[in-house]
Formats: sequence, C-alpha cells, structure tokens
Amino acid sequence: MNNSEIYDFRDTPFEELISQYYEFCKEDLDTQSRHVNISPNVFIFNNYLTSNAVAKRLDNAYSITINLGLLKRCNDNFLQNEKLDEYLDFHYGDILGSLDNKISRLGYQIATSFTYYHELAHLFQFEKKNENLELFENSSTSSQYSLIKHYLEINADSFATIVLTSHISQYLEKSYGDILNQEIIENIFKILGACLLNHIVNFYDDISSIYLREHSHPHPYLRILNSIINLSHYLNQSEIFYEKNIIIDSNKLTNDIIEFYEELESKNIFESNFRIAMTNASDQLQEIIEYLGQLVEYNLSDYNNALEVWNRQFT
Repeated sequence: MNNSEIYDFRDTPFEELISQYYEFCKEDLDTQSRHVNISPNVFIFNNYLTSNAVAKRLDNAYSITINLGLLKRCNDNFLQNEKLDEYLDFHYGDILGSLDNKISRLGYQIATSFTYYHELAHLFQFEKKNENLELFENSSTSSQYSLIKHYLEINADSFATIVLTSHISQYLEKSYGDILNQEIIENIFKILGACLLNHIVNFYDDISSIYLREHSHPHPYLRILNSIINLSHYLNQSEIFYEKNIIIDSNKLTNDIIEFYEELESKNIFESNFRIAMTNASDQLQEIIEYLGQLVEYNLSDYNNALEVWNRQFT
C-alpha cells in the first residue's frame, strides 16, 4: 500500500468516530502482541469505499487494514439508522433503558469490533506459518475454492464472536447489576445478534445464491450460522450467568436471532435479502450443517487455531 491510499481521518467528519476505534484497536493489538509473537505490527485505514478489511503478514511484520467504506457502511446501517432505535425503543424500551448507549451505537461497536477481532484472529493464525500471507474479510465470488481459506475464515469468525460475547456479557453485568435476569440477557443478545448478522450480510451485495465448496471464502450464510451458534452456545460458559443460575436455551436463541433479523428486514429497518437466502438454504440445510461441521473440526497444522491461541492466554 502506498501513502496515497492511506486514509488520514484527522480534520474529517469521521475524526471522532474513527479515532476512538483506532485507539481501542491499537491498544488491544499492543496488548495481544505481548502474549503472541505478532510484532512489529501496524493498524491503518485506507480510502477504499468498498466494505472490506485485510490482515497481512509481510517480511515478519503484521498489519490490519480497514477500508473507509466498511466504517461508512456501519455508520449508515447503525448510527444513522433512526428506524432501528425507534422500533427497539417502542418494543423493548423497558429493557433497554438501563443501557448507557442506544442500540444503534452498540450495533456499530459490535460490527466494527467484530471486524477487528476477525482480522486479529488471522494474525494469530499467520504467526505459525513462516511466509508472507494475507486474507481479506470479503473476496470476489469468482475466486478459486480453497478449503484452507474456508477454515481460516470460519475459525476467525468463531474467535471474533466468542470474544464479543464475553465483552457483551461483562457489559450487561455492569449495566444491570442485580436485576440482570434471563429475559434481559435473551432479548439483548437477540437484538445485538441481529446487528452482527446484518454486519456479515452487508459484506456482500447478494447472498441469495447458496454455495458450499466454491470460491475462496465461505458463503455468508455459513458465516452467519456459525457466528450465531457460537454466540448462543458460549453464553452458557459465562461465569457471570452461571453465578446467577441462568441457563440459556442455545437452539432457541439461535432461532430467535434469525427470526428477529427477518422481522427487521421485513420492516426495511435493515435492507438485505437474507430471507431469500434462508429459503434457498432450507433446500440443502443438512449439507450446510455437515460442511460447517467439517470446517469447524478441520485440523490444519500449518496455521494456529485462533481459539486455541486465545484460550492459552487464560490457562
């Protein structure tokens, strides 16, 4: 990347928004670098208007680059989405009143943080393999099929989702304190899960045509299904909820997130064609589940498993 492609957010309308994001990501990247050998590293923005990001290892240096277009799309989908807050305030106002931010801002934070943690996971994966590597979060659907890249993407999504679920759980405990209960947890995660679903959907112009063993990246439906399942199942590993004797029905929450997103889509609060993809996916659901299981369990010794790298930090 040459200097003309780098986006300098200073003295721009996005300065405050991007500077907060940059500080959060760079601070965490520096922290992770003390535990995992991903130094030297750099975190930068470029001026491309497509919704994308890339993790790279080049000559034993690491980088995460975020497209300006990704941040703009997140801004449009969440921060500027008045219909989202109006709908949620009307239907869930009694629950959301204890939060210190509107869901639109939390949705923006979920989306942009997911991208950062997804790219961080790729750096963890790359650390083991001694060669130059790069992976974009979204790639052309004309690209060649790669089982390895499908695995790396699903593994990075799993990592990002579990880290976010942990952060949200801590945020809910802080926000609600002693009144935190199962109803609050299920509704908040249903809403924020739908925001995450929207973020993944919006990397693609059209997700209606389902594929499995094609292209370099897995179909967004697989990415969504994997992320929502990870979110739902990880909640029952939370010490916060365990201490309150709260047990989440993971399958029900997964379905609730998907149905709630379809509801938001039907009211044009989120604009996408996810319902069409759901209909098309239903014809090959068993194949989808089996292939997703294969990707989750795939043993790729040449790269680190990002989840195992993360877990080693806490054991």
